[in-house]
Amino acid sequence: MTDLGKWPVIAENKDPTKLLGSGMYKVLYTGDDYFILERVDNWWGKDVFGKLPGPKYIKGVIVYSNQVAANMLGAGELDWSTFYIPGGPTMVQKGYVVSFYSKSPYYLSANVAFLFLNTAKKPFNDPNFRKALYYAIDINKIINSAYEGAVVASNPVGLLPYWQQYLATDLLNQYGYKYDPQKAKQILDQAGYKDVNGDGWRETPDGKPLKVTIIVPYGWTDWMFAAISIADDLKAVGINAEAVFPDFGAYVEQIDKGTYDAAINNFGSFAAPTPYQLYYWAYNATPGIWTGNMGRYQNAKLQQLITQLGKIPPDQTDKMKSVLRDIQQILLDEMPALPLWLNGYWFLASQKYWTGWPNENNPYAVPTNWNGQWQHGGLLVLLNLKPATQPAQQQPQPTTQPTAPAGPDYTTIGIVIVVLVIIVIAVYMFLRKKPKKEEAGKK
Repeated sequence: MTDLGKWPVIAENKDPTKLLGSGMYKVLYTGDDYFILERVDNWWGKDVFGKLPGPKYIKGVIVYSNQVAANMLGAGELDWSTFYIPGGPTMVQKGYVVSFYSKSPYYLSANVAFLFLNTAKKPFNDPNFRKALYYAIDINKIINSAYEGAVVASNPVGLLPYWQQYLATDLLNQYGYKYDPQKAKQILDQAGYKDVNGDGWRETPDGKPLKVTIIVPYGWTDWMFAAISIADDLKAVGINAEAVFPDFGAYVEQIDKGTYDAAINNFGSFAAPTPYQLYYWAYNATPGIWTGNMGRYQNAKLQQLITQLGKIPPDQTDKMKSVLRDIQQILLDEMPALPLWLNGYWFLASQKYWTGWPNENNPYAVPTNWNGQWQHGGLLVLLNLKPATQPAQQQPQPTTQPTAPAGPDYTTIGIVIVVLVIIVIAVYMFLRKKPKKEEAGKK
């Protein structure tokens, strides 16, 4: 909304105040690292909902570090945080902020964090190598350390809890994927990934050096910790691995150009009415950071099934279950990308100035204001916020109560005294000057 370059016609002269829209707020000002929205008091929704949003103004702040956001929240400089906040659960436990759940996992599940492997490069094009990586990664270590128990582990096919009815649990039990470093070593040995030269690291089956580089953007502290943890797990099974933290622009460029090895990402894996959106993004889209299929995985059968899934009406759940079962079969066979954990709808809020935030006891909305996710409930949150303290109401006096006599108005009295003094001085000076004028005339 604040990217005025996208509104060449509606935003006359790219003036944010010229934007036309039907929302409850309009753009008042945009700066380099923040913007200000102003409530539209004649918004049409007032007649529908019977009220306007609580805040008159919204200041959106761009923050590039989770730790900075945490400091702002603790200092009361941030009311509504949808950043991942290091130490967030501790802040909830101590009563500094509120979250959706009062206990672990604290947050609703929002999307799936994948470890995408660049299948256009060796050895990531080998399903056995990808399976070994999955067995080698201790997801619970990441959850308990990086997230303080604030997220939950994903199942091996990446289905969110809202799609539980489509989960092929019998297939999951049959494959039995879990953290098992010994199993990872066994698969690697059988597939020919062995330490041939005795340097402590496995080589590829044709004897070439093997190294895995995992990228995440610098400053994304939770993903940075996760990447380090994954690298350590891979080292434990003999794979030379390293976590690298490019700036966001370089991270995007490497994924777009397909020059990376492995990367954590979740951009298009959000909750939706059906799993179609997730699977299309992860495995069927044109490869790219903003489009999906970052692992560049190509499987004609899988893509055909995903296309078929997108054509099934949402109410035909039996057909959807059948197609989704076939999709899950391929994913378990191939493990084209590694679903790790379910990222939360990061939400912590200060009650210093505003109250009425949604929670497990009052779940009226998903409390997110992420770009492209407002429709999940952020607008309803604004409608339900109330100031933390109401100004004292002036009580009307009963008509029968006698009115106390007014006290003296010392300001008026002072002015009158000053005026009288000036008059007295003027008269005195006039009387002194008059005889002198008469004597002057005689001379």
